[in-house]
Amino acid sequence: MTKPHNKYPMSYFRSARGSGNPVVTLLIVAVVAAAVYGAFRIYLDNKYTKLVDEVVNQAALFANVTYRDVSVEMNGEVVISDLSIRAHALPEEIFTLDKITFITPGIQYIMTSGNKLQRGEMPDKVGVRIEGIHMSLFSELLDKWGDAVKVMNREINSYVTPVCNGIAYFGPAQYKELGYEELVIDAFFGYEFKNNKFYITTDFGARDMGSWTMVMTIGGISSPNMRSVMATRSPEFSRIDISYYDDSYASRVLDYCSRVSAMSREKYIDAELTQTDKYYDVILGVIPGAQIKKAFRTYLNEPNEIRLSMNPPPNFNPQTINVYNRADLPSLLNMSLLVNNKPVALDIKITDKKYLTFDDVFAGKGGTGASARKRKKADEAPKAAYQSISIAELGTHVGKRARIKTREGNTRKGWIKSVNDHEVILERYVMGGEVENIVKIDSISNAEVLLMNKPEVKAGQ
Repeated sequence: MTKPHNKYPMSYFRSARGSGNPVVTLLIVAVVAAAVYGAFRIYLDNKYTKLVDEVVNQAALFANVTYRDVSVEMNGEVVISDLSIRAHALPEEIFTLDKITFITPGIQYIMTSGNKLQRGEMPDKVGVRIEGIHMSLFSELLDKWGDAVKVMNREINSYVTPVCNGIAYFGPAQYKELGYEELVIDAFFGYEFKNNKFYITTDFGARDMGSWTMVMTIGGISSPNMRSVMATRSPEFSRIDISYYDDSYASRVLDYCSRVSAMSREKYIDAELTQTDKYYDVILGVIPGAQIKKAFRTYLNEPNEIRLSMNPPPNFNPQTINVYNRADLPSLLNMSLLVNNKPVALDIKITDKKYLTFDDVFAGKGGTGASARKRKKADEAPKAAYQSISIAELGTHVGKRARIKTREGNTRKGWIKSVNDHEVILERYVMGGEVENIVKIDSISNAEVLLMNKPEVKAGQ
């Protein structure tokens, strides 16, 4: 009988114990490396989770902050996922964030940054990328923004009548008409230091709307060390580039304004570009010339990109900008403009007339004349607010705006279309029509409806 052949003779396994078998040696090295890598990742994740928890605990006095996890990548990025922030003074969360990523020079910096930062040693490159800031247009926080927009539009209409059916500024109500139910924002803030210059980048974009990018170049600084930065008496703002890229916002606005103004697109654009100097001064803060109007017409027909560049003189100090006449700023800052990648002459006039601003509105300052009287009357009018109701009362509020929370922790919002013994149908308006959301009665934990509060009656009234 023939003895079966042994595929792996004993000499093979004996050599594995020594250094004679490279395959087994590589496997051992790989396993050890993976174990070290895993332990290292766990250590870093735990370290930065504790840091984030400390920040969350400090913020607990003002808001409830939750997140899913913290992870540290080997390229030096620290990622915080699924954040939710709710201020104690508000009945609902302000916004949620999909992800925050802190970008550092690398894993070595992550390990040693504590001592360096204490000594004021900043890295050559760092940034923060925020992805998916979700803000519902149905939140009470944005309702306050909507109130400010109404005040601003009333103020504008006391001087001129905006072509878009009297609307110069858009708020939540108009954004809903444009087809948005929430604002989803992505942002980036960071800098890079090279060749004795700081390149500071700010990027801010709203999905399905457009994005802004600003790159500021600051020279005259020897190093990113805080001592060097603070010791620099007069940093050189050598260049500022601002660009806006349109996604679909301009087209939505044109469709909306032409519809509410009962005009075609072409007639609406013509109307916007044939107004008086006062009209542009009130609404834009500048008076555009023929070249700017021509470029703006091209842009409205084919929305793409607008770029504004500034190249201040070497001795320019931004702290003294208020000393200069506003009309001199375009030439002082050496401004240049590109619309859809074509240069446009900056033939604009800037006056010194001042009108009500959003800062004034949020500071509690009213408008002038008829606008102030309208605002006072509006302030005295009943206000709308969400009020809790029983589930059995839902059927008596058909047609009203509702906010329903389920036992799973989800929130459903919309106008109540119908109610029966088994379900509630909420209706939401989006671009092109309505969308229905069905909520089972037995899944509801809490229901609120937007109702009008009666104005307070002051003593003596």
